[in-house]
Amino acid sequence: MNKLEIPVHKGLAFKQAAVMLLLMLFSLACLALALSAAKSFKDIEIDKRRISELMVAYSYLNMKIRQNDCEGFIQVRPSPLGEGQALVITEVLDSETYETWIYLEDGELREAFLVEGGNLTRDTSFSVAQIDGFNVVMENLPGKSPKIRIDIWCDGSNGQRELILNLTLRASGGP
Repeated sequence: MNKLEIPVHKGLAFKQAAVMLLLMLFSLACLALALSAAKSFKDIEIDKRRISELMVAYSYLNMKIRQNDCEGFIQVRPSPLGEGQALVITEVLDSETYETWIYLEDGELREAFLVEGGNLTRDTSFSVAQIDGFNVVMENLPGKSPKIRIDIWCDGSNGQRELILNLTLRASGGP
């Protein structure tokens, strides 16, 4: 009877193990790259949302001040509910005086519209934008129109983003 001999290549098992190991390493590298890209995308998306909130707050503040662009109608007062200062805009409607309070509370830029001297609570206000900081300063120089400087900012994954609004009131008069 003839014996059938099957040639055994030395090192074949080692080569197959090396190929499998390289395939596993390549798979792990691809997975790590995909996870890193997903995290980066998430950070970019969060940063874009924060910048969008800043732009909403900036546009809102600019519009509110320009709507009431008169000396005496715009004041800076201590914030009754939040931190720092509040921007207070006074309007006379149907012989009744109203105040619009714009202030920061718990990371939200908020607005409250009430009768002058009315009680300001969280329920009487609404959220304008989610921001981390709001600072308003009014500079009254004798013989010149008042200047308002508003700093708003938010903290993001790429550091702090800040917008500064500098306005000079154009019209004189007041309530």
